[in-house]
Amino acid sequence: MLTCAISAAAAMLAAMGHLAGAFGFAAAAALLLLWAARSVTGHWSALAVLFVGFFALYGLSGPLNVIAGAPLADIFAFPYRTTDYLQQQSLATLGLALGFSAFSLRSAVRAPQHTDATAGCASPANAPDALGIPFSTALLCLGLASAFEIVTFLRVGGLPALALGKAVYQSRASDLSMSLPSIELASFGFGLAAMWFAENSSRQDRIDRLRRAGLILLFALPVLGVALALGRRGPLFGWALVWIVGRSIYKPFRTIPPRLVLAAVALVTASGVLFAGRATLAFGVATGDWAPFLNTVTDAPRVIEAINPAGSEFGATFGNFSEYAMRANESPRLGDTYVAGLSTLIPQVLYPGQKPRTITYEFRDTFFPTEAARGAIASTGFSSIMEAYMNFRDAGVVLVYVVVGVVLLLTEQLRVAGPYSALFYLQLIPITQVFHRSELSLPLGVACLSLFLVLVVRGAALVLALLTAGTSLSPRGGLHA
Repeated sequence: MLTCAISAAAAMLAAMGHLAGAFGFAAAAALLLLWAARSVTGHWSALAVLFVGFFALYGLSGPLNVIAGAPLADIFAFPYRTTDYLQQQSLATLGLALGFSAFSLRSAVRAPQHTDATAGCASPANAPDALGIPFSTALLCLGLASAFEIVTFLRVGGLPALALGKAVYQSRASDLSMSLPSIELASFGFGLAAMWFAENSSRQDRIDRLRRAGLILLFALPVLGVALALGRRGPLFGWALVWIVGRSIYKPFRTIPPRLVLAAVALVTASGVLFAGRATLAFGVATGDWAPFLNTVTDAPRVIEAINPAGSEFGATFGNFSEYAMRANESPRLGDTYVAGLSTLIPQVLYPGQKPRTITYEFRDTFFPTEAARGAIASTGFSSIMEAYMNFRDAGVVLVYVVVGVVLLLTEQLRVAGPYSALFYLQLIPITQVFHRSELSLPLGVACLSLFLVLVVRGAALVLALLTAGTSLSPRGGLHA
């Protein structure tokens, strides 16, 4: 309730034009909301905590940059509508806090001290393989993801296409018929492998862990290599989060361990270096000429600028809203962008007629037409806050984020509902990042595909149980290792 009061005060200060005060209250509300998410879930590795962390990073890094006197990317017009944006950011914080409060009044979602899957892990002889599937299944998923990526790589033109960079490569890939979900399948494989390590860590020695980690990297090498060469920070960061949360899925972080802080610093630094050099990285991989890349990543001011979140897609959330608030002249759209987005989840063969264009590309073509010339999927991204605002204005931002807050805590229960629910929970982790810079249909599409993959693996495990004579079933429906 304190978060609600402070975020409401931030919104009022922003409405009155008090920039510094509005930002200070908005930042305080975001920090309180982060603590509230940790308190209501009971640990730091919760999906809700990650969501709020990225919500604050995407929401506040851009305004902080402007207050400090640094501009956003050149593509966004000046003067920025900073107080207008902070008002909506604060209303979204208010909505999330109200959603958390509404859920907490009806149900406690604290994770228990242990689950059935880990209750026997103190004794290696009794520790079950809770998923009921072997480690090779994770390798199979990673191998398929790599095979899919190789097929895509060849179809778009191989090394010459790679040398043209991320925008051209991904645009060509998006234009392919029957595109293959290599990124999602890789995330699934990393999640399976992380859960296997979490379930079997007490039965492994150091050599066995290193051997299995080497196999994971070997099977994932092609899909990892292409993502690195193109500088695709989103998938790489998402896979890292899936691995970190998956390794702690049964023993979540109730305090923040130093190794987690070091991992976060390493990820942010590596992400900045990758962002600074990705325009030349693919060229180096494709041609063997590494001089441009090395010149870029050894330019300290450029790397430091790239590490600054507001200089990348984190600042685009604010930049997009500022551009819309400055130039748009339309009445509330009353939910039509959500309806159009949901149509993308329906296969084309089942959809009558032509699907409507999603709001991300409608927004791009209206406000940033030069991005369309760079590639079919090139854009400045989007903003979930902006989508709520363009549909329902101020009240809509609060109401949409109330629903999001409730859904986040409902989703948290998946962690302790069973091994396959926990596996699905892991696949939702990347959504905590992409939600804030996309329209609603993108995270919904990831969730639907992840659910389908979990059901496939669950079905395969059941078939294996029926076909394997003399195999005892574990209490949770899995197979003993």
